[in-house]
Formats: sequence, C-alpha cells, structure tokens
Amino acid sequence: MNTSLFVWFFLGQKKVACLWNHIQCSNSSTCILVSSLCDSNEDCPDGSDEGSFCNHTTCSRLNCSYGCQESSTGPICYCEMGKRANGTSCIDVDECEVDGICDQKCANTNGSFNCSCAPGYQRVNNTRCFATNVPEDELPTLISSSSDDIQHLYLNGTTFPGGSVLPQKQILALDFDHRNRSVCYIHLSDSSGPSILSCSPVKNLQESWDLPTPSIFSLSSAMHISLDWVSGNWYFLDDEREVIFLCNSTLEACAIVVEGDLSKPRGIALDPTKGYMFFTLWGNSPSRLERSRLDGEERTTLVQHKIIYPYGVTVDFPAQHVYWVETYLDVVERVNYDGTNRKTVKRGFPVQNLYDITVFENNLFMTSWRNNSIIRVNKFDSDDHESIPLPSRPFHIQVYHRQRQPDVPHPCHNSNGLCEHLCIPTWKPTLVAVPQCLCKPGYKLAEDGHSCSRTKLHKFLIFGKGKPAMIKGLPMTPGEKEQVIVPITNVIRPVALDYDVQSSYIYYSDSQRFVIGRQHIDGTEDEIVIKDVQNCHGLAVDWAGRNLYWTDSGLSTINVVRLDDFKRRKVLVQEPYMDPRSIVVDPQDGLMYWADWPIAADRTAKIMRAWMDGTNQVIFVSHPMKLPSGLTIDSANKKLYWCDVTTTGIWSMTLDKRVLEVVVSDDALKHPLGLAVHDGALFWTDTDTGEVMRYDVANRTLSTLSVENTPLYDLKVVDNSSQNGTNGCSVNYGGCPDLCLATPDGKECACRTGYDKNNTDCVPQPDYVPPSKCKPEHFQCVKTGRCIDRRYLCDGDDDCWDGSDESEECGKKVCQKDQFRCDVNRCISKTWVCDGDGDCGDGTDEDTILCANTTCNSLQYTCKQSGHCIPKTWMCDHEYDCGKGDKSDEGEICDYPKCDREHFQCANNRCIPFEFLCDLFDDCGDASDEVGCLQSCKSESEFYCAAEDKCLPNSKRCNGHKDCSDGSDEFICTGNATRRLCGRLEFQCDNGVCIRKKFICDGQNDCVDGSDEKGCNNTLNSTTPLPTTLKKILPENCLHPSLLCDGGVTCVPVDRLCDGHHDCADRSDEGGLCDDKMCAYRSDCSHHCHDSPQGFVCWCPESLYLQTDGLTCGISHPCSSWGACSQVCEQHGTRHKCSCEPGYVLQSDYYTCKSNDSATPYVVFSNRHELRSVDLHTFNVKALIMSLKNTIALDFYYTKNTIWIFWTDVIDDKIYRGTLISGSLSNIEVVVQTGLSTAEGLAVDWIGENLYWVESNLDQIEVARLDGKYRRTLIASDLESPRAIALDPRYGLLFWTDWDVNSPRIERCSMSGQYRKTVVNVDILTDGAWPNGLTLDYALKRIYWIDAKSDSIHTTTYDGDDHHEVMREHETLTHPFAIALFENYVYWTDWRTNAVIRGNKWNGSDISVIQRTLTQPFDIQIMHPSRQPRVPNPCAPNNGNCSHLCLLNVNGTYKCDCPHVMRLGEDGKTCMENEQVLLFSRTSEIRGVDLSMPYYHTIPTISVPQVLAPSQLDFVVANRSIYWTDIQTHEVKRSGLVGGPTQTIIDKGIEQPTGFAIDWISRNLFVSSAGATSNYITVSNLEGEYITPVVSEDVVQIRSLALDPLRGKLFWSHIPNDLHTIEKSNMDGSGRIVLATQRENPNLMSPQSLCMDLESNRLYWVSAESNMIQYYDLSTKNLLEVPLQSGQKTAVVVYKGMVYYANQDDMAIHVANKTTGENDTVLRNNTGNVLSLKIYDPNVQVGSNPCSQNKGGCSHLCLPVSDKERVCKCALGYTVDTEKSYKMYWY
Repeated sequence: MNTSLFVWFFLGQKKVACLWNHIQCSNSSTCILVSSLCDSNEDCPDGSDEGSFCNHTTCSRLNCSYGCQESSTGPICYCEMGKRANGTSCIDVDECEVDGICDQKCANTNGSFNCSCAPGYQRVNNTRCFATNVPEDELPTLISSSSDDIQHLYLNGTTFPGGSVLPQKQILALDFDHRNRSVCYIHLSDSSGPSILSCSPVKNLQESWDLPTPSIFSLSSAMHISLDWVSGNWYFLDDEREVIFLCNSTLEACAIVVEGDLSKPRGIALDPTKGYMFFTLWGNSPSRLERSRLDGEERTTLVQHKIIYPYGVTVDFPAQHVYWVETYLDVVERVNYDGTNRKTVKRGFPVQNLYDITVFENNLFMTSWRNNSIIRVNKFDSDDHESIPLPSRPFHIQVYHRQRQPDVPHPCHNSNGLCEHLCIPTWKPTLVAVPQCLCKPGYKLAEDGHSCSRTKLHKFLIFGKGKPAMIKGLPMTPGEKEQVIVPITNVIRPVALDYDVQSSYIYYSDSQRFVIGRQHIDGTEDEIVIKDVQNCHGLAVDWAGRNLYWTDSGLSTINVVRLDDFKRRKVLVQEPYMDPRSIVVDPQDGLMYWADWPIAADRTAKIMRAWMDGTNQVIFVSHPMKLPSGLTIDSANKKLYWCDVTTTGIWSMTLDKRVLEVVVSDDALKHPLGLAVHDGALFWTDTDTGEVMRYDVANRTLSTLSVENTPLYDLKVVDNSSQNGTNGCSVNYGGCPDLCLATPDGKECACRTGYDKNNTDCVPQPDYVPPSKCKPEHFQCVKTGRCIDRRYLCDGDDDCWDGSDESEECGKKVCQKDQFRCDVNRCISKTWVCDGDGDCGDGTDEDTILCANTTCNSLQYTCKQSGHCIPKTWMCDHEYDCGKGDKSDEGEICDYPKCDREHFQCANNRCIPFEFLCDLFDDCGDASDEVGCLQSCKSESEFYCAAEDKCLPNSKRCNGHKDCSDGSDEFICTGNATRRLCGRLEFQCDNGVCIRKKFICDGQNDCVDGSDEKGCNNTLNSTTPLPTTLKKILPENCLHPSLLCDGGVTCVPVDRLCDGHHDCADRSDEGGLCDDKMCAYRSDCSHHCHDSPQGFVCWCPESLYLQTDGLTCGISHPCSSWGACSQVCEQHGTRHKCSCEPGYVLQSDYYTCKSNDSATPYVVFSNRHELRSVDLHTFNVKALIMSLKNTIALDFYYTKNTIWIFWTDVIDDKIYRGTLISGSLSNIEVVVQTGLSTAEGLAVDWIGENLYWVESNLDQIEVARLDGKYRRTLIASDLESPRAIALDPRYGLLFWTDWDVNSPRIERCSMSGQYRKTVVNVDILTDGAWPNGLTLDYALKRIYWIDAKSDSIHTTTYDGDDHHEVMREHETLTHPFAIALFENYVYWTDWRTNAVIRGNKWNGSDISVIQRTLTQPFDIQIMHPSRQPRVPNPCAPNNGNCSHLCLLNVNGTYKCDCPHVMRLGEDGKTCMENEQVLLFSRTSEIRGVDLSMPYYHTIPTISVPQVLAPSQLDFVVANRSIYWTDIQTHEVKRSGLVGGPTQTIIDKGIEQPTGFAIDWISRNLFVSSAGATSNYITVSNLEGEYITPVVSEDVVQIRSLALDPLRGKLFWSHIPNDLHTIEKSNMDGSGRIVLATQRENPNLMSPQSLCMDLESNRLYWVSAESNMIQYYDLSTKNLLEVPLQSGQKTAVVVYKGMVYYANQDDMAIHVANKTTGENDTVLRNNTGNVLSLKIYDPNVQVGSNPCSQNKGGCSHLCLPVSDKERVCKCALGYTVDTEKSYKMYWY
C-alpha cells in the first residue's frame, strides 16, 4: 500500500495510520476529519479535538490552498474530497490503493474513483458487488463436513430445507459441482473396505451414488479434493503419500502432477479461469504457500516467512487474492496471485484452531475446532464477525454458488479439448485459452498433441521409492520424463524388486507389510504371493528355472519358491548370525550371490556365493566393505557389480575372482542402494539425495535421470530382449516333482521344506519338527515346547508345566546374605519379609512371631487401621495412602492451608480458581464446586452455559448435541449419573456410559444395562463353573482373587465370596454388588468368573497366570507383561512382587511407587502468553508470569535453595530464566538473546549445569552454560525438522525427535554430541510421522513420545526396544503438543481441547483434565526433585579442568568442549581462538562454519526475523562483527560474530542494496542502491553516519561491489547500455575506469559476487549467466577464467591461494586452485541457494592506508584514493571547509 495516502501517528508503541484529511485522537486509535477540529463538538473519545489550542491563529501563516485547522501539535492543512495535502497545496489521491474502497475493481479519477464488478456480479450502491447465481433466485448456502456428518446450511447458519444432513463418519475431503448440482466427498465405506468417492444431490444429501475408484491410487489418505469445473478434472491432495494426483471426470485417466518437495501438504485450491493451483505445506523448513500451473509445472513460492502451520487455502477469483489460515499463529492472511501485497485479515479471537476456509463476496467462512463452529469474518472489516455453532468437529467448508465456480469459455470444457485422456486448462500470456493434453502413466502423447498411445519402450528402469510409496518406471536416457509404466501404488516400503520378462510380472518385497507381491507391467493382476516374510531386502528371478529367490534377514535365510506354485518353497540357507540382503542369480552357471551384512561388532560384511541349491557356500569377496548392496551381474563381461551404502563406492569383480576394481569413486556418490548394469552403463538409486543416476563406464560421464523424494530403494533394468538362455530346469522343471534348482553340475531336484523324496515324488515328513524357536538365553521345555528364561531353572516352580525345568539335577540353592530362604530352595529379598504381602508358599516370610515386633521408623507414619508404614511426607497431601478403607493419613490430623483470595476452597480442602465454580464440571473431585449454584437464567425453562456466558433453553440439555462449546449441556443428564458425549469410536449406553463400538452386538453385555445387545438376537455367554473344592488359603499367602479382610487377618477364598454367609468379621465378603450377579451377563474373563462385592472377579486354572489386566489368563508370567509393576517387578516362580527404585516407596496397593521427597509436585506449562503452575496435591492454579509474547519450550532446574525456570520466546527469539519465589517468577534475565530462530525444545542438564535447546528452523541442537555463556552448536548435520529434546544426565544421554518427512525418528547421542544413533524409526515402528513431545521415565529408563499425526502416545526403552502404544484417538488426545511424566502418569498438552491432561502411563486409562486454557497450551514439565535424579557430577570439581564447557558423556565420563569461534587444544581441556570461519548467507539465514571442519557451526546462526534476504556479507575483525545488506527490507545490519543484538545501521535512502563492501582500515562501508529511477553508491562510517554518495552518474542496475583498502580503490559491476560492465574508481568516485565489458568479453554475463584478491592484485567475480568464475589481473590487465567443474555458480571468495565458490547444481560449496582450478573438491554438501560467501580470518584484515590513523584527520569521512593519498568527504548536507579541508560545515 502506498503510505503517502496515510498520515502515520504513534500511540505509545503502536503505529496508527489515518486516511488523508484525518488526524488521530491523542489517546486512542480513533481518526477524525481534520475539519472536525475545533468545531465545538467532541469527536474524539477523549475530547482531544477541542481545547485551548483552538484559540491559536497560526493557520494564517501557513497559507493552505484549501483549508486549515488548529491542532494540539500546530496548524494542519486539509483538502476537499478526493485530494490530499502536499505541504500547503492539494493534489489528487488514488483512492484505489485503500483496501476495500471497492468490493472488486477500482479505477482512479481526478478527485474521485469508479468501482466496477467482475462478470457474474452486479454493482449495487456504486461500491458493492453481489454475486449472481444460477438460477438467480437461489440463495447461497454453506456445505460443511464434520467428524459426524455433512451439513447444508444457509449463510446465517439456519438449516437448508429437505435432506440437509448426511450422517457420515469421517469425511476425508469434500467439494461440489455446481453445474451438476451435487456435492462429492471421500469417506470410509460402511464395511472394512477402502475409502470411496461418493456424490449426493445438493438438495437431498441422503441420496448418493459412488464414483469409480481411481485407476492408480487409493483414496484412503486423500485429505482434500478440488474440482476443476472447467475441464471436469479432479485433484486429490494425499498428505500421507505427499503427492497431488489428477484424474479426469470418470477417474479412469489419472496422473501424478506434484510429488517432489511436497512435505506435509495441507490445503489446495484451484483457479482454472487463470490456470493456477495453490497449495500449502509445512513439513520441511520453511513452511510455505505455493502456486503452480494445473499440470504441476512452474512451481512458485508465494509465502515462506512467518508461516508455520498453514492449513486451508481458498481463492478470491475477482480480486485474484489467495487466503489461507494459519493454525499455529491463529491468523488469517491473504496475498496476491504473484505473492505480493501480503495482508493480515484477522489475528487471534475468534480465528483460533482453524482448519479450512472459503470466500464469498466480502466474507470469509472458516471452520474452527476451538468451539466446533463456523466463523464468518468480513474480509475488509475484521471486526465484523460471527460464529455458527456446530454439533461436532468441523473440517471442510464450501460456499455453494455459481460464482464459486464461475463460467469461463475454454476448449477443455467441450469434448475434453479433443484430448484422449486429460485436458489441462491453460492460458497464454495474451489470455487466449488453449488445451494442454496429458496422458496417464504408461502412455505417451502422439504427434497430433491429442491422442495417447501405450508406451512401447523395450528397455527402461523400475525402482522403488518411499515418499510417495510406489514402484515407478523411468526411461534410461537423460532428459526423458515420461511415465513408462502404470506405477504400483499399493505398497508402503518396496525395498526389493525384480522383473520376469516371460510373464511381464514385477515382483516386489514390501518390508512394512512383511509380504512379497507381484503386479503385471500393465498395472493389472496385483496379488500377494508370500505373506510370512520378516525382512526381505533381496529378490531375484531365476528366469530359466522359473523360480524366485529371496533373502530374509529377520530369519537369517535364503529361500526359493516356484513361480507357478507358491506353496512349493524351501529354505536353502539358514545361518544363526547371517544378515542376508541383496541377492542376484546366474541361472546359466547355476550360481547365486548375496550380500551378508554384519550384525555384531566382531563380524565383517561380505558377499557370498553358492550353488543355486544352497550348497557349496564360499566367500566371494570380503575386501573392506561395510554395507554392500545392489548386487547385479554383467553377463556379457562376466562381472559382478555392487555398491556400498556407507563407503559410497561402486566396485566390480570378475566372476572368476581375478580382477577387483573400483568403478565409481566416492566423489560421485552419496548413499547408493539399488544398482543395475546394462549396455556399458551403470544405474543406481541414491537413498539419501533421491537421485536416480546413470554412469557410462566407457566415457566416465555421469548424468541424473530423475530426482525424487527420499528414500529410494531397489532398482532394476527391464529389457524384453534379456533373460535369454536355458539350464537343466528350463523344460518341464527338469522333470522334478517339486523344485528344480540349477547348479554348475546341472540340475538338482529338491523337495519343499518339511517334505522328503520318495522315489520320484516328494511326501511330507512324518515326524517333521520345525527348528527350535527359543533364543539361546532360553530353555526349551521337553514336552510342552515352551521357552522359559534359564533363570527359572531349579527355582522350585514348575514353569514348564512338564517338570523338565525342575529335574532331579537341581540341588539345594544357597541364598545370598541379603536374601531370605523359604519353600526349600527359594530365595527372596529380605525387604519382602514382614511387608504384609505373602511371598513364600510356606508363609514363613509373614510369620506372626517373626513379624510381631515390626514397627515404623521415625520418618514414617503408622496408619491407624491397616498398620502400614508410609513416609511422613505423604501425610496431608490430599491423597489416601494408608490403603483401602484407611483414611487416617488425611482429614482431622491435618491443618490444610487456606486458599488465597483468587481460589475457592473445596470441601476436601483443594483449591480451584473461582472461574471453575458452577461450570457443571466437578473440578473439586467431591462436586462441592457445583453445590448451590444460581445463575441468572429462568430456572424453569433455561440453564446456564458458562463457556459462552449465556442462557440456553432446557430443550438443548441432554439432546445428544454439544450446544454449549464446553459440552457441559451433555453432562449430568440422568440424576446423579454423569453423561458425556462419546467419541467417534464409542457407543453410549442407555445409562450414559461409553464403550467401544466394536463391542456392540458381540454377544456380551458390555453396557451394565445390556443396551449394547438390544435387538441383536445374541445369546449371552454363561459363566464358567467353579471347581467344587478349593484348598484353604492362609492369610499370609492370600493372593487374588481371594479376599483379604479384617485388617489383613482373614483370607476368604474366591468360591466363598457372595455365598450368603459372612466369612469376614467386617462383613466385606458379602453385600455390595453381589446381588447384581454380573457374571451372569459378563464374559470378560477368559476362563473363570465369580461374583464379588466389588463386581465380578476373574481367576485362572493352576497352570495359567492371571495377567495384569485382571481378566486374561496366560502362560507367561505377569512380570513379562507390560505394566505389571509401577517400577520394579521382582519375579519369583509363579508369583511376583513390586518394588521401587531408591527415592520411592511402595504404596498400599503393592503396585504404585510414590516419591518420598517432601516437595510438592507442580505441573508447569506454557500457553503462549503465560507460564502457569498446577499444584498436584491441591490442584491450585497460579500464573507464574504473564504478558509473554509467544513462549513455547520450558524446563526447570531444582536446587536445594532455588528453583530456576527457563523458557523460550519465539517472537523475541530469546531464552529467559527466572527464580521461583512465593509462587511467581522474579529475577528474570535473558540467557540467550541472539541467533535464535524457533527454539521449540529446551532441556536443563541438572548435573553438569548446562542448557540444551533445539533450533527447529535452523535444524540444529545447541548447548551453553546455564547462564548462556560458552554457547556452541552441538549437532547440525542430518537434522531435517528437530522438535523436542530430553536429557538423562545420569547416563550422559541426549534424546531428540525429528519430523523428517522421509524418516521421522527419535535419535540419541551422548550429551557431548558423540555416539549418535537412531533409537526409533517412527514411521516403521508405528503409523506415526510427527513425533512431537518427548519425555523420559528415569526410573524405568524408557522414552515416552507423542505423535501429533496419529494422535497417539508411545514408549520404548532407551535403546528403542520393547515398544508399547499407551493410547490413541482419545477425545482428549486430538492434537497433542508436549508430554511429561510423573510417577504413574503421563501428562500432555492438547491444542484442540485447549487443555492439560493426564492418564495412566501404562495403558492410557484414568484420564483427567488437569487444567483448561483459553489459548493453546505448549510445553509441559512436572517440577519435582524426583524429575531430576542426582548422581555425582563427573565435571566436579573445577569444571573437569575444562577451560570452558564440560559436557557429560556416557559411562560417567565427560568431554571438554569450546564455544563458538574456539577450538580445543592438544591437551583436550583448553580452548583456543579458532577464527577461520566460512560465512555464507542464504534466504532467511546467515551461517558460519569452521573452515577446517565445514559441517561444524562455529557461530550462532542469524535468521528470521533479523534476516530475510541477505544479499551480501562482509565483516570487521576489529569489532568482531558481521555486516550484511537485506534486499527485502532495504537495510544494512550487523551482529556480533558470536552473538549479541542485531543492529540496523542504515534503513533509509537505499533500494535493492545488492552491492556492499567494507573498508576495514578506514572503517567505512560502501553500499549500492539500485532503484527504479536512480542508481548510486554511497559511503558511511561503520555506524551508518555521515552518509554521502560517491558514484551517482552513469550507473545502472548495480549488481556488486568490492574494495581494495590498501590502494584506495572501488570496484562495481552494473549494466549501462544493456551491457554487463565492471568499473573501477578511487574510493571517492574519482578516476573511473572501465575494466571489462560484455562487448569485448561475451562471457561477461551478470557479473556478481565481486571480491578482491589483495595478495595477487586480482578482482574475482561470478558470471552468473555463463556459469563461470572469472578474474581481472590488475597488474597485467588481463581477463581470465578459472577452469572449474560445470554448474551454476552463485558466489565466490578468494582465500590463501584458493577460490571458494557455491555451486547451485550440486548444492555444495567447492574449493579449488584460484588460478588453475585444479583440485576442485566439495568442501560442504547440502548447501544450496547461497547468496554470498566470505571467510572471516583476523589475518586477512591487516595493513594500512592514509586513513589508518585518526581518520586521516577528517571530521566526517576519510576516503583513501591511493596507498599514500586520502580525501576528506562530508556527509550529505555538509560541505568541506575551504580553509580547513578536514572540517565540515552545514549548508
């Protein structure tokens, strides 16, 4: 917007714009007409437009041409309507630059303007445009999908008459066809079948018809669909495959239009009237909004700054605006089609938790998950908004109206543009409509440009890929991109493949589904042929013998199967420590080869050879290799080729083993995996870069065939003329009855596994026993075959059930000193003795005489009834710890603190905020906060909705719909029972209880009232009868399900519960729920069920164990079950006992471990603008600090005397800390204040006293001391999108999550950055992809993480083993962000419910909301000493003798390390200066890496918002600062080398500052300005002072600057007379000389990145358009080229005889000899889009010139013009004093 239309005022720190002829009121943002001043009417709210100034007469001196008014700041001129003041005169104003002055089109006129409307709209009241519908009398309506249905509504939210609701669960995508008057949607089929695309008439949604399934992909993960109404084509955005598909109207012809660099796509919108497609994505940094043509070509990024989680996107066709919603920042924004004029429409309330968006006329309609509603916002006036409530969570939204699919003539609309398959609406620059025809995969476009014919390539490549998962075909010649086959898309991880020419089948292994499948080359006959593979990474077709060979590294086997009968299969090779991978066969010679990877440190990799029947195994090659892969045979030259994933080379060995050679060296490879050879060329896939490469061996040329999303897998050549030749099995399988296997000696007949030869046939082996399945550390029982741990041998228990583990060989065991003997040969821990729990079968551990004198110690409290000993710290903590029925540790003995004035004291003495009173939620836990509530509603007909603060009619209560946004109208619906809305996977019983839907009509009464079985015609299961007799159980050995009563004295067997006779003196064995006889209609128990006073109980036969769920009987011991004990499960024969880690005490349930530390645990969490705490004893809530900007991550540091809390703020880009004093934070200070971009993860090392954090945008992990000192980058390579971080300093371990789109994972390394490894591959282990929150269970040494894509919580050990899914898809787990853990619970924050929630850490049960918030909660921690367990600090004392950083390492060790720009000395402890830094700038960032270790970041990265487009860099050693120009903000900035605030040096008077250089001797900086009307070069001092131009004539489009401070010379490149030119002058602009022009040197094209080589007196530059680096020798006056590798060069710098340059083609920084170009090597990979290069070294900024001392005596600027002369230069507005040339005066 042209700000000349506005007068800008400042209100405090807020800048306010008023229109022309207006003025802002003094103390508000109100603007009034200038003419309203001093009119005796108070027009301003504060009356500031009237006052004593009205009596002034200063207007008479101003001579305004139209009018003047006095104001508090002096006289102000104003003009008539349509004009604005320009000084004292009036000029015309362009009203069209005011947003919204016209609805659509605006034309400026002198003194006024005219509005007009686009076709299909009618102009009303001169400025408004209203859409015309077809038919015209039909009103516009809304179509919205939700988790439960599709609704058809009017724009005001009222229901459309007729079939306006379609009950349909899980609508995945939705769009409409106005000309067909239908709405189409993707949904799950009624059965377990695939997702389908259905359509319904818009006037009756309950009618429907199904469209065909697309030809090449399923719809299961299509998040959005969009209809191109011009051509009838459908676009499908698939967020799981990360691809955009295109299909014609019949869905018969489909193609992939976008698949590369499409990480986490979220929204799509089309404008076929202009030929554009728009889409949002936010997986890889940065998130962005993109535009492309409708065929996916010409992709352009429109927005990539300040955009984090963009979701829905829509298009305003008349205005050519793109709108999108940002769910992370809670903002709605728009931008022009070309990416200009970005504007924020609305931020914050009510546009929160948005999902989708559409636009109609002047209104935006959005779906919000915050209150399950549709939000309408006026696109010109964002204060005009309203909300339409919905009954369930909304997703997609559309406005059904013809102008949302406007008419436009185009050939694609008629007869499909004569295209046989797909017609793409395309427009020439002249706006002429032309059809663009495309063919579906496997076809190519004919010469007529319309017809499609089947691709008839006889030779091509096939390869597997992971994102999107498919098998594709590819031509073998560079430059050809046609899709030669129909891709195989029903795969997940196609790691291995091969092709059979005879049958035209592609065989593949899918390691994610554990199957081997095949599909015909034409896309038909897809089938699974082998299902029980574990990990197949190698396939090979024996085309001569008609067999298929495969490897299985999970079973350590080589296998074979007949191609015509997949039941005839045999294990050929099985070795216990073999890890077979790639395999290839040579059928004519009867040999096979496979790669064997090492599975242990003492084993080496090798390639094996054997006969094809598995015999005669030999090592074929074992020269140093790590992970050989891609085995392939060149039959013509008798060679075996292979590659290595880690050593990045390709080798060959002649089949006679005589010649081994390296074919392709490391330089040309990254991480090759699949390899093929054909006609003298090698082809391979690179799983790291996503490239498919071709290498011609003869001429050694390398070319890229395709670049795909990573990862890539196996690759094979399809050649219909190959696979020739025969062997002894070629004819009739060699006459073999089962399998015919080729060998060098001929054929070998073999029988399938489990069969033997019987003359000429194969028959089953009568006594065939499969090999032992037990691991070496297990014992296999003789008769039962069970595998038991060898520790259970001779333990007195019959664990085998056949007695073989307790044979006569078992002698009497000797117990240790800390053990107690019982049961003849059993040893138990002495801590189990007299603990109230019988552990010995003979009862001796609980002998009454032995235990009579047991008393509690001085630190314990003796419970009054149970007699248990509990820590005194557990008393009065609002939790009953003494055991069932014993509440003596709470209540009367306690003096509970009174709640403060901001909290309500519950009857149970808990404290809750007053706003939680009378909100229909039991926040106290005893419902005392809901007693005596009186609201200002009509008591008989209304009830109060606290969330909206309004009254609703009683008809809205308990109607099954959530009319109050917090759902409170559906709670407490029947008497005292609690009724709630059930989740989408749940069924609500008649009594309000929710059960899983899969339990409906399953023959079992899962609802107590039996309502889940009504009308099902099922018979109820009967109970299993109890044995008639049970042996008497001693109280000391009373085990479940028997009942221990009378205070632990009496044990009642289960068969005597509920028998009508009181066996317990306290009568607890009868009554209760006995009369309900729940076993009569419950069949939850797997074996025996018995009624009890508590309900039903399950019990097991003696041979089985009751598992921890209390329902199931199993053969495994409970200790092997997940969650058997809270911390430690001590197994003893058939029984187990729970115990605790040091610092914890076992509670009375004999399961739960509770910390014995007296400190109160607090939940601390962030919610953008606050840090809040919740007392876990009283649930008292407090704000620790408020008025924050956008705090994300937090952690704490617990000491004896102080509690520190650390947090990050992503708006300030700082890390803060404060001390917690009396419930609030004080002593707040900045710990890290520069170089941060988005610090989303934070972790305190409480032992080594260091601070770690994750930089998500910069993809690195950093560390510093707790006060921010000695900061350094710890991990910076191979990070894609790191998020959360967690530490266990006891073991020196650091864990983090990475959202890498190709490999989402959890990694770990030591806290010193060593021993890095991937712990969990999230997409392989689970179906997740966004591992967000991360926390550690220090007691169990387990990782817990939250996955935000699958809405689930998972856990593994620190090594990634023993995976368990804790919970998923719960109504409180809908978009989780962070996770914490304390004792038995996991705590998490959730964005959709805006709540802090906790649940059982084992199974996700016992869920409760800890705190509800108005804004999205982010990070969470549990602040308690037990969350920071202590061990001795390896760095103590004296910081480990480290001079700077002492970082903890594994095994109780440490490692000294250094901060930025320092390196470790030879002693390994002392840091020394290391200031050789390679600086480079890219869009949005400036990085600095160690020149000798170019992947090590040695300075803090400078990024957004300090950096947007840093075009040129320079530095000054004297003040250790980096300077740069930003061509987006038109500024010059600087920052300290190792941090500090970013300062703006120059922010006015320059445009497009692409040229920049610093004279470090004279301390001046030169910067160019390349505006539309003027170009010049200015100079100032290093503070931006004394600015003055030095070159301003005859300069055009300045591209770059360079300086020679020693000789006083200035160099620049520009384009006068359309000729690229390089000139030189003195630093004051005098003595201009042309050094080179394009006329004499045609290769001088777009010279940029000028740099001076002072050592050789040369000027270097990059000729960008000719892809050269050239230099001008100022001594010889010759222009020469540095011969370098081909590629697009973007930046260059010269240092110590070498030239360093950025090559965009290979995305790398190279180094080579500065003259000859020799030794051209890659210095740093994965570094593309480099704008500028510099090398910071104090030794290069040495020397002197005439301005070295005291600025040469000049008062303003001293400019050297030679090595001996200087000129004093004045700032603009000053001139030189003629008498004293070194002085200046103002003129």
